[in-house]
Amino acid sequence: MLFQRVSRFIRDEDGSYTLWSLAWFMLYVGIGGLAVDATDVYRHQNFLQATADSASLAGVMSLSDPDEATNYALAFAENNMRRNVHGTVLTESEVQLGYWDTGARKFYPNEPNRNAVYVTTRRGETNQNPLGMIMLRFFGLVGLNPWWNVNAEAVAIRYYPDCLRGGFIAEGQVWFQNNNHFYNNICVHGQVGGVGHKGAVQGNTYESGVAISMGHPDGNHFSGQALQAEDLQAALANGGINELWPAEAYEAADYIEMLRQMPDTSHNTMMTTADGKYESWEFMYPVVDAVRVPPARATSQPAGDAYLPFHVYELMNCNGQLSIGSGAILANVTIVTSCRIHIAADMSAGNVILASTYTGPQPAVSVAAQAKLGNSDYCDTGTGGVQIYTLGDAHLAAQTDWHGVRVAAAGDVGLAAQNSVHGVSVQAGGDIDFQSNGEYGLCPNIADSGPVEWRYRLVQ
Repeated sequence: MLFQRVSRFIRDEDGSYTLWSLAWFMLYVGIGGLAVDATDVYRHQNFLQATADSASLAGVMSLSDPDEATNYALAFAENNMRRNVHGTVLTESEVQLGYWDTGARKFYPNEPNRNAVYVTTRRGETNQNPLGMIMLRFFGLVGLNPWWNVNAEAVAIRYYPDCLRGGFIAEGQVWFQNNNHFYNNICVHGQVGGVGHKGAVQGNTYESGVAISMGHPDGNHFSGQALQAEDLQAALANGGINELWPAEAYEAADYIEMLRQMPDTSHNTMMTTADGKYESWEFMYPVVDAVRVPPARATSQPAGDAYLPFHVYELMNCNGQLSIGSGAILANVTIVTSCRIHIAADMSAGNVILASTYTGPQPAVSVAAQAKLGNSDYCDTGTGGVQIYTLGDAHLAAQTDWHGVRVAAAGDVGLAAQNSVHGVSVQAGGDIDFQSNGEYGLCPNIADSGPVEWRYRLVQ
């Protein structure tokens, strides 16, 4: 009887796949568990990275006081990832103050010339808060650690951007032609297209302190003998590669809308004029009985270009072009129009704002030869400049004389030959094109011309 039962058991094939099914089941559980745990690790990695980013930025904004910088970094980390949930993700030892070398992309801790904060956030054994596994906890049964060590790093720096004090900044490319002279620490920047020249260009000169910069390493379009010149090499070294964007060109529409509302705007509103000098709109607000009053508003162009001081002219019906004739003198006037603005030869302007919303194929603002923009004493007084805002292109003809001119154009900016510029801030959403024989510089003693604010950004 026993022998028969044993023989029947041996011959019985029912359940022959049970072991294989069990093996496959365990494999499926492992793959599913790994997917669940990997997703959880990825989620916490993102948490840690966002926390490291915010902590490093918070620290670098208080870098002048090392203790305060560390405390702010720790506080932001705690706010992002609470200790009662995640443990201590950032310790004081993981907040490092030091110097970030932009060229080498390397951080040097404990340097006296501090410009950066390096932060490492962790969920790991080091901080006694490793990330526990969810589905794969059974690894602990076979002697493996049932947790993950996850960390993230971030470096934030503070810096003064190139071209902060004024110069020529284009989102596209800056083009040079012959025999231009750049002086007084002016900056020339091409973001996307870089900086360079068309054809065989020669004779451009750059005084010490001039900076030529671009948004990426391939943006240098100088070549041949011009590139070998020591003054150009020095200017390229001063500028280098940076991430500056022509923000004002994109904000031209906002500036124009503010100008349209100018009579209702406080005269204490600050506008940064060319070359970094700081000037309010007070020149538009006359003093009557020792009280400043808003400027008057006008909606029609005066005969003979007799624009009245302390007036805002909002001109929306001008047959396509608003012309300011030869010999006209504008002072303490703002003109906002939907038409093209053409400034004739020999016109002069001081304490003037011109704005055009025209976006057609022709230049929205054009200045004829020998026009004078800005008072000749602008660099000494910081007043009497000219501000130009346009949603289109701007073109300035030959032999114009600039003193404290600020241009924010959403399109291209062209500068013809033989211009003389003293104090300038030009930002273009397109390209900037220099022709020949011009002189372009900031006002002297630019470092003392107004407050400077640090800029902050993540670099790693």
